[in-house]
Amino acid sequence: MVGLSMGWLLALSSMVCIPLWIIYKMGTAKGTLRERFHELSTPSPDLPKTRREQEKLQAIFSADGDSLRQRGAPTKDGYFPVNEKESHC
Repeated sequence: MVGLSMGWLLALSSMVCIPLWIIYKMGTAKGTLRERFHELSTPSPDLPKTRREQEKLQAIFSADGDSLRQRGAPTKDGYFPVNEKESHC
């Protein structure tokens, strides 16, 4: 029984944090309930919105110029395949 209780305690200790944080943020934000929910569920305006903006940021913050060179055709999801040598595993 003690082991089962400890297991539930450990499991819930990580799962309860998210709902508690939501309740805290909803309680401390300004405005009506609808305005608070809208403000907390809307992405930050400084996030890149288009693929072009994301590529521009990637070019700025890339470690070296070689990382921008495309090595093949992208998959249907828009990702470029990485071989084992490039993954450094």
